[in-house]
Amino acid sequence: MTRKIKSRHRSVWAFSLSVAALSASGLLAVSQPSQAQSLSCVSADSRANASGGFTIPGNCTQYFGNGATFPGLFYRRFADYFGIAIPANTGGQTGAVGTQPTTPTGSPRANTVQYNYCLTGSGNGRAVFVGTASASATCSYTASFSGGIVTPGNGTAAPAVFPTTSTANPPLFAGSDVPLSSSELSSYAANRQGSRGLPIQVPTVFGAVALAYNNNLTSTLSLSTSDLCGIFDGSLTDWSQIQGTGGLSGPINVIIRSDSSGTTNIFTSYLAAACGSGYYLSGGVNTFPTGLPQTARFVRVAGNDGIVNTVASTSFAVGYAEASFTAPFSTNTPSGQPAPRSALVQNPASGGGFVAPVVSTIRSSLGSVALQATNSSYPCVLQVNPSSLPVLPTNPAAYPIVGATYALLYSRYPSADQADAARGLFLNILGNAPFGRLGANDQVAQGLGFVVLTTGSTIQQRNDLRAQARACVSAITSP
Repeated sequence: MTRKIKSRHRSVWAFSLSVAALSASGLLAVSQPSQAQSLSCVSADSRANASGGFTIPGNCTQYFGNGATFPGLFYRRFADYFGIAIPANTGGQTGAVGTQPTTPTGSPRANTVQYNYCLTGSGNGRAVFVGTASASATCSYTASFSGGIVTPGNGTAAPAVFPTTSTANPPLFAGSDVPLSSSELSSYAANRQGSRGLPIQVPTVFGAVALAYNNNLTSTLSLSTSDLCGIFDGSLTDWSQIQGTGGLSGPINVIIRSDSSGTTNIFTSYLAAACGSGYYLSGGVNTFPTGLPQTARFVRVAGNDGIVNTVASTSFAVGYAEASFTAPFSTNTPSGQPAPRSALVQNPASGGGFVAPVVSTIRSSLGSVALQATNSSYPCVLQVNPSSLPVLPTNPAAYPIVGATYALLYSRYPSADQADAARGLFLNILGNAPFGRLGANDQVAQGLGFVVLTTGSTIQQRNDLRAQARACVSAITSP
């Protein structure tokens, strides 16, 4: 179930997640938080009152995360499978992920802890994590906007509020598509390290930045590298200038992000590399530049959800968003419109053609993935080695705009409950791939067009890499 959050700055989305013991489905078995829970946490999710709403029982433990919108739908779907999202449908049933028709074998739908992930953007996620911004927000529930996984309850619920209005008691975890910088690590040392221990940064999934376009534009859109560069520097202004649009004519309305965004960083890094030395971008940026032609054709909105909402409702529009927010991975936008399609994008590698953002082409973009700690003082601040994920792919079969997203965690939490909750969620997400079948985490990821942390051609290579990230998560402790 998704939640629409009203903050002082904009509407963002959140959803409920739950941890379960998943050893039978190929994930690590983990202990549940020790705080006593009631089965009312489960039963409340499957009931709606006469007005279509519901109330979360007071004895349910809720934890909050915030940050990157890029991995948001993956985190939500993972919880839909391994716990009862809020609100769940009356029968508590899930739909299909890929070829898996029901809940994966051995993954009980336990609901002892609810994780509420608020999609505030990567920049806010990092700032909250290092203690330079507040995470205060109010999250209210709305019906699910993605089809095929969970039939949501309808209506809304009483608001759920972040457990703090200050920077002193932050959410349980944060998400970012951009690794922590040296200045952010310095802020962390000053603001957090004394009480929360060393920071942990681990990659969770790889995903694609799709070029979402209004469904009334054309049934299939292919964008060359020169098309892409011209659209996003403002030099191409009409669809008649784009080859392969069948004589279509109309203003190109360009939808870009207004907030500090990891998705923007991934996308602008690609533009800077693909469009040549004379292009206005020399590298990736978190906030889209303001030096572009500021006409009505360039519209700035916050979040991946804001991008697809606006593209869907704006004639002749195109924008960039994580592929999971587009068709066929989502059937509707957060505002209830049909989800926009994704364009085929030209691979600039020699012999590369026009490629769709799907699991196989994301995998093709990955080299021999390796993790590295770039600061010896922070051995668990891990990031994907840049050579593992080249900005310009060398494989002609690769989708060209792919990035990793990171979970930001503390190595020490104030209570055992919080430590168990943080450790358990991400040990499950980074669980081993079993031999002979897809693990449940990989099923959920692939159903949305994501790839869980992976490398090489063998399951053992994949599991060795995940074990490196899990070692940092396993070390989470409490006083």
